[in-house]
Amino acid sequence: MQTLDLPARAAFPRKPKIDSDQVLNEALHEIGYMDAYEAEQKAALKLRIDELTAEFQERLTIHAQKEKLPMSIAEYRNSLNEAIEKYCTKNRVKILEDDKKSREFTHGTIGWRDSKAKIDFCEGYSGSKVEKLVDKIVTGGVLKRVRKLLASLFFVGTRPVSLICEPKLSFSKTSTLKAYQDGKLKDEHLDAIGVCYVEPGEDFYIKPNDVALISEA
Repeated sequence: MQTLDLPARAAFPRKPKIDSDQVLNEALHEIGYMDAYEAEQKAALKLRIDELTAEFQERLTIHAQKEKLPMSIAEYRNSLNEAIEKYCTKNRVKILEDDKKSREFTHGTIGWRDSKAKIDFCEGYSGSKVEKLVDKIVTGGVLKRVRKLLASLFFVGTRPVSLICEPKLSFSKTSTLKAYQDGKLKDEHLDAIGVCYVEPGEDFYIKPNDVALISEA
């Protein structure tokens, strides 16, 4: 593949002037040349990024001893977190002292924090998916009703504002929690939109101490 090169920057005026058909034709050639040059450089950049990504992906991969299967650092960290939580939960009485809720070790701290009641997404659900479910459940659709309202009540000059504004549905965990605690929503209502009520309790946490890496010479 031929490698293109740009002339010295001084050859490009900041504000080009077209004053003849010949200059126009030359300008068209310059645009085509620069399009090709830009595409070539972007392709070269993508290749370098792909190479670096593959190199560092290998650095961030751990090879398990028994299974002999590679796993990412993130996957191994999650496994460590789960193992630590399992051990600490089972041996909480022995680990903690004087009714404390945390304990410091040489390399970090483990403990439990009080957590308030909350609304959370069920497995496989997200904010956007819940919003779509809410809009679908309401007869006629929430957004459809709002669009009709905008078209009938609000105008920019003589045109309905719905021509230039698009209403957006936003799910609120806070409002949902309050409605649930006030008895206005039941479990079946939450189930229908893919969210659930989480009772107040405790959350286990792990806080490792910062580690200073020694750079290779």
